[in-house]
Amino acid sequence: MYKILILLVCTSCTYKFVDSKPQTVSIQYISGDETGDLTSSVVAEIEKLPSFRYTPEGGAYTLEVRLLDEESEKIDYRFQHHEHVAAFKKVIPSEGRAQALVEVKLLQNQKCVLGPAYILGSCEFAHQNESLNTNINRFSLGQLTDIDTTEDVLYVPLYRNTARKVALWLQDNLDLIYATN
Repeated sequence: MYKILILLVCTSCTYKFVDSKPQTVSIQYISGDETGDLTSSVVAEIEKLPSFRYTPEGGAYTLEVRLLDEESEKIDYRFQHHEHVAAFKKVIPSEGRAQALVEVKLLQNQKCVLGPAYILGSCEFAHQNESLNTNINRFSLGQLTDIDTTEDVLYVPLYRNTARKVALWLQDNLDLIYATN
């Protein structure tokens, strides 16, 4: 009687008896990632997943990621006021958005079992348009930092966001991965 009740409860809640052993996944160096920072971010995010275990090579699966495009755009502006000329107002950018588009595939024995998927990561940042003579707040994601310094450091949160979305895509498609085995 109890066995039937447990079976009904587990199937009604869509509970699945899946092998709890994490699957090993290798990650190829990401095509288009000149610094290796995106590759490192993807590895770090995959290591956080309970269903997967990263291995440098020889994993049951291989995650193939290609960096297709990166761009930065201005999304907000403000007036620049001058103390000496009250009537002079110049519109200058004060916020921006960086985006990275990646293509992701999951391979098993050189055969694509999942994908391709196209994932867009993004990061918004604020900055000052003028150059500063100091590195104050260099790692504040752009707050009160000149535009050149901001562009140097914005790839850390951009790649982290993109890598997190890649890992979520992999985790969300876990049922499809198990169905191919």
